[in-house]
Amino acid sequence: LLLWRGVPPLVGVALGAARRSRTAGPLLAMARARTTGAVLPFVALVVLTTLVALCAALAGTARAGQVDGAWDAVGADVVVRTTSPDASLEDVAAALTAADGVDAVAVGRAQDERQLFGVRGVDSVRVLVVDPVRYADLLARTPFGAADQLTTLADASADARTRTAPGPLPALVPAGLLGAEPSLRWGDVTVDLEPVGEVPTLPAQQPASASPTVVVDRAALTSVVTALVEVRAERTTSRPAGTAHTAVDPDTVWAVGPGAATAARSAASTVGAEDLSRAQWLADRRSDPLGSGLVGLVVLAAAVCAALASTVVVLDAAASAPGRARSLATARVLGLRGRAAGRVAAGELLPPPVVAAAGGVVIGVLLV
Repeated sequence: LLLWRGVPPLVGVALGAARRSRTAGPLLAMARARTTGAVLPFVALVVLTTLVALCAALAGTARAGQVDGAWDAVGADVVVRTTSPDASLEDVAAALTAADGVDAVAVGRAQDERQLFGVRGVDSVRVLVVDPVRYADLLARTPFGAADQLTTLADASADARTRTAPGPLPALVPAGLLGAEPSLRWGDVTVDLEPVGEVPTLPAQQPASASPTVVVDRAALTSVVTALVEVRAERTTSRPAGTAHTAVDPDTVWAVGPGAATAARSAASTVGAEDLSRAQWLADRRSDPLGSGLVGLVVLAAAVCAALASTVVVLDAAASAPGRARSLATARVLGLRGRAAGRVAAGELLPPPVVAAAGGVVIGVLLV
């Protein structure tokens, strides 16, 4: 109704401009527009265009959210996983790196519910063990973007990669753990962490209510764990078989590139791993009956509202047709040409629907 009150002033402004025109068409159109129009079709058109905007936003949000969810769930164009850490994933990563159409590959391990000591209120964390340089290169080719913190971690872990004596392990930690002195339980050893930065935005990162994520350098973790095992072996004269070598075996390989999904499928089959492509994840969600049905219903509602809006415009134009026909006939007698008469009719009809449609879209956007 407020928009309807705003139509006459807008038409008055247009009428003032039309008076300066060298032709009679604009003046006649705006003069007729001031005397025609009904409030009910105008309000109906505003409501319908508002609903169209809402439905379009909801459908677009669902589709865009599915795309974002695919990137978050998979973390790359394709991911290869094993149920338990497996050194053979190194061969899978090498095969993917050499394959055509693969732009970047990263190998790592995601370990949930690892015990954390020395921080009040945080008992466990999710540990992401990666090669920071390769993983940063992969993330830079995804919507997550480049993570400078991973470069900081790589630089800080340079000494730890070659360490032969126990020492702190550089790590990226949540903001709440910066400045603390936490210790991480890895296998049967306890590793002191040295926070060197905040964890960037990562795929499949846990919400705030779940265990926070800690990122460490894989080579540095291997060296630190090996050193701790060696020291303990010297003290207890016992050496757990294979602990130093299998402690940081990978369980995940990420790859991006147009040919990554095809290459991962063949490489994963050789080691019995499971591969999941982002396209497959997205197709599964979009074929889900509830999700696809909801989006289809919203699109149908938008189409019906658009059709009803068109019907409202046509019926409103039909209701004022007799008076418009008489005024145009009089104008033709006074010398108005046929093409100019059509422009006068359009100029008479357009202001209310244009204001209603534009106002409805604005209201819909504000409601969204």
